[in-house]
Amino acid sequence: MSYEPLEPACPTQTKEGVAVHPEYGDVYHSLSGAMEQADYVFLQGNDLPMRWQGRAQFTICETGFGLGNNFLTTWYRWLQDPQRSQRLHFVSFEAHPLPRHELARQLQRSPAVLQPLAQQLIKAWPKLLPGLHRLEFEQGQLSLTLIFGRIERTAPLAQLRADAFFLDGFSPRLNPAMWTPALFTQLVRLAAQGATLATWCTASAVRRALQNAGFVLEKRPGFAFKREMLTGRLRSHLGQPAVSTPAPKRVLVVGGGIVGAATAAALAHRGAVVTVCDPLFAAPKQSGTIPSALNLGAAHAGHAAVAMVPLLARQDPPRARLSRLGLALAALRWGPLLGQHWFLHPALHLPENASQAQYDRQTLEELGFDTQWVHWYQGENAAGTNKFPDVTGEFPDEAGGFSDGTSEFSDGMSLAKAGIAPYGGWYFHQSYVVRPAALIAALMQHPLITPIATTIQRLERQADGWRAWGTDQQFSAQAVVLANAAGVKQLLKPHCDPEDYPRLFRARVVQGQIGHYPSDYVTAPQVPLLNGPGYLLHDHQNTAVLGSSYQRDAAPISWSSAVQKEIEERLQPHLGTLMPQQGAQGGWVGERLASPDHRPQIGPVGSRDNALWVASAMGSNGFSWASVAAEYVAADFFHEPQVLTTDLQRAVALR
Repeated sequence: MSYEPLEPACPTQTKEGVAVHPEYGDVYHSLSGAMEQADYVFLQGNDLPMRWQGRAQFTICETGFGLGNNFLTTWYRWLQDPQRSQRLHFVSFEAHPLPRHELARQLQRSPAVLQPLAQQLIKAWPKLLPGLHRLEFEQGQLSLTLIFGRIERTAPLAQLRADAFFLDGFSPRLNPAMWTPALFTQLVRLAAQGATLATWCTASAVRRALQNAGFVLEKRPGFAFKREMLTGRLRSHLGQPAVSTPAPKRVLVVGGGIVGAATAAALAHRGAVVTVCDPLFAAPKQSGTIPSALNLGAAHAGHAAVAMVPLLARQDPPRARLSRLGLALAALRWGPLLGQHWFLHPALHLPENASQAQYDRQTLEELGFDTQWVHWYQGENAAGTNKFPDVTGEFPDEAGGFSDGTSEFSDGMSLAKAGIAPYGGWYFHQSYVVRPAALIAALMQHPLITPIATTIQRLERQADGWRAWGTDQQFSAQAVVLANAAGVKQLLKPHCDPEDYPRLFRARVVQGQIGHYPSDYVTAPQVPLLNGPGYLLHDHQNTAVLGSSYQRDAAPISWSSAVQKEIEERLQPHLGTLMPQQGAQGGWVGERLASPDHRPQIGPVGSRDNALWVASAMGSNGFSWASVAAEYVAADFFHEPQVLTTDLQRAVALR
């Protein structure tokens, strides 16, 4: 399926002050009030709040987010209900999302009781990028999954079990794609048994299509000026059956790197008791680490900093989509640690020459991404201004040393004067610098996570889950996640035929090396992370980092000054006066598992009921993709709406 740029909305207003979509010429809600319409049509039409009461979780699917009034009203009523479900999931499709400033302007007209919730929504509102966005509120008990893009393309890729549907697209006459038989067939695929629907629309063609899809319909008196509305219930033989496998209460995670730590944190956030096993936890501790009985960041001991920078490519392939989703999910789950162990830090991707720059710029134009997320920086040899981006960003003080969005050096020196990016480049507003060992250790400080320094030598399936044999002790768990890179294959061999999982068993170990350099004024935190045929970043303490290598041989793990010299020579033409003048003061080298297609490998081994998952082969993108693996696994275990669309699940599958 070819790529389509996202088309944001910019509503106009009627004389009564109601928002109108300029393309469709239809109002976003009734003239009689958005909250009143949401209450009457969508909540009462689906017998809510009664149907969510006493439930562990309840899922609502909406076919048009619009201004968010249905979501805000549902949130408000859910909070008011003392018998509400423990968790509420709200999934909404939207082809034309509003920019944050426009959403804020429109929601000023919402009722006063919704304003505190509206402000939380506005603060969490994502950049306008196609695909799936996961937001959380109420300490994670309320999730909002936004899927941006035309619904006829996005609905077939979604994965959830909806208990209720809010059908709220623009009029079928003006926007027929929201009311087609094909879409209603997809809604049945996404429905739980007994799912209900409600809509203000009673057009005869819509009724026939819903009935043919499998809904038993009923007309009710309509809201305000509407004479009638529709409600419906899915026929009893249709829909996804009730979940037969409960969420695991005890999980074993094998591997204590960033993927294992992120997965443990995601599972613990949902209430699972997690044991994380890694022999490197017994390694000697270094100064400056988080106090603990074990060295929880041992896999990255001596690794000053790593970059998390989005990937871009024409047609927005899976690796690029996984990249930006991974960064967004990391921001969601690791948010409380921002400014302590990882830092929001703008990045500039450097093209190698003028021809590459032209191609990169055309790529950005074709993608049409939100310019508050990425835009083109004009270099001194490119047409237009040579000033470094002077745009208003959202950089907290701790996220890069400047809070007003300016990207100048502290002494006023520009990148052009430093001889950097003469041909321009992609300027990312939301990339990150991570101190690996400290972040991993902090993620595993959760009271439901127990790290243990041991090597898991074998696994055995049992009636109630799994038993694992460590170096000197045994563990039992209802589910196991293997996040131990190359060690995954050895543990899996007794439980699967390698020929059934060709991608996984073709993955190979590669080494990556970085060098540490004394920090000076040209590598201060005010300078963007520079990324191209390598990278230069600052660890937000006293060290600059140059990386990295990608060695496929099986040489012993040992930091090499010769390899670091090769990295320096590769970066020299791109860093100008920012190139460190002193040699590397040592560095770090580590091993990682990488697939030939450079995509991660995440998924179940055998049946999902088997509760044995792999999260491995992250290559050089472990920190960027760790939260993709973590949230994918956790959403599956806890039967939540998935963070990975079905095409991305196929892209990361082990087979």
